[in-house]
Amino acid sequence: YFYPLGVLLLRIYPKIPVFPALRAWHCLAFFVAVVWCDFGPLTFLSVLVVYPVLVALAVKTEPSGLIAQACKKAGLWSYAIYAVHFPLIALAQTVESKLQMHLDPLLASVSVIAGLIVFAELLDRYYDGPVRRLLSVRLIGVRAWT
Repeated sequence: YFYPLGVLLLRIYPKIPVFPALRAWHCLAFFVAVVWCDFGPLTFLSVLVVYPVLVALAVKTEPSGLIAQACKKAGLWSYAIYAVHFPLIALAQTVESKLQMHLDPLLASVSVIAGLIVFAELLDRYYDGPVRRLLSVRLIGVRAWT
């Protein structure tokens, strides 16, 4: 659902209205509020409607300051998180099962998220970033992602 939605948003990007008063931190605050809310049986509507609208609004804002730095870092981590989140969650579940422990769900979630962030930073810094730079120079002849 989300990949085709991203393609659709890219195609309609010029038609998405700009709201001059809307800032990136507004979108971030709205996202946190939506994640924190329990929509109960209407949760699927938040995924199908609210998140896409939020993304459509957010793409028309330009973050600055600390939020811009956080967005840049999250962008660098995004592929690594995508690539390793499932194995890391499976590993955490296996460890929990083997040790016959039942962790607090909040503690387990925060631990997995922290692990993902650390692992994504390491992957970007020591693998993905250097490989992209090498390929850019060798294949394209351009020094990119410096």
